[in-house]
Amino acid sequence: MKGSVACLVVLIQLAVFGAFEQTSENYVMWKSSGPRPTGSNVKYAVGSYVSFRCPAMGHPRPTIQWFKNNQPIDANTNLSTGSKIILRRWKITLARVGLNDHGVYRCEVSNGQQTKSNSWTLTVTEAPLSAYRAPIINTTLLTNQTVREGETVVWQCKGRSVTNVHYTWLLPHRNGPDGELLGRKVNTSMSSYGVLVLPRVKMSDAGHYTCLAMNPRGASHYVVWLTVLPKIQEETVKLTV
Repeated sequence: MKGSVACLVVLIQLAVFGAFEQTSENYVMWKSSGPRPTGSNVKYAVGSYVSFRCPAMGHPRPTIQWFKNNQPIDANTNLSTGSKIILRRWKITLARVGLNDHGVYRCEVSNGQQTKSNSWTLTVTEAPLSAYRAPIINTTLLTNQTVREGETVVWQCKGRSVTNVHYTWLLPHRNGPDGELLGRKVNTSMSSYGVLVLPRVKMSDAGHYTCLAMNPRGASHYVVWLTVLPKIQEETVKLTV
């Protein structure tokens, strides 16, 4: 009886080990994060960036192939005008999608012996009207200022837009009615976020300042005024001993 039990244990161990050995030699499986997005239907507006991910592992090491409507696609595949495909290992990105980019996208991961796949149906909609507008400037951040000589003035120009905004400040005109670009005037600085800084202002800095907020659809502007008052002269008091 003991001999039969021992023999059965050995057979089970061999079976388990054999199955593990066979699995470890040839397998394909998703990584813990799994395919993304998780749903099978996704919807994006024209001009959006759409990404799909199929992180996998296996032995032998698997490779990945992407398909659109069952046709292989890669970085050289022609999409809608202005859009392109970006590939990063287990990830595909459709940059600036157009209406013609709708369809069924599928990843297929294979090591030559085993295969796993996942698919999504992409719907591309017209962009909202706001996408076609010039930036809308937040005027609550821009108020007229009155300061004294030597003080620092800070304005922030912030535009609301669905696309990237570029900012430029026009200073009070010096040589012409249209003003001059900020970079031509000494003693000023501006960040890429539309913040204008005027340190240690002088009487000659007084005037109107114009913020331009621009995107590919157009430009908006807003004017603020700076009033500079003379610096208060400190009276020198002489003490008589």
